[in-house]
Amino acid sequence: MGLIRNYRLLTTISPYMDRIGKELSMPLSWNMIFQAVATGIQGTNAISPMFPHDTQVAIALGVAVVQAAIAFIAHFTNPDGTSASVAYTPPK
Repeated sequence: MGLIRNYRLLTTISPYMDRIGKELSMPLSWNMIFQAVATGIQGTNAISPMFPHDTQVAIALGVAVVQAAIAFIAHFTNPDGTSASVAYTPPK
């Protein structure tokens, strides 16, 4: 029963996810910079005693959600920032 419900949910939201991804764009350099900074934050958060354990979990979850959103946007973008629906041709 749960599998059918999950499939229906996925088929319902898929067009909206595709549209959002196509309308947003992000050059590869911005994606790489953001992911590197976020990974540094995750590492520092994991080894630093600066925050209590509950706060560390919240920070890790928040950064992971933002990283996933950025990766989702970058998935629909060519390295130069154009939409991935158009074939990417690197400059010569």
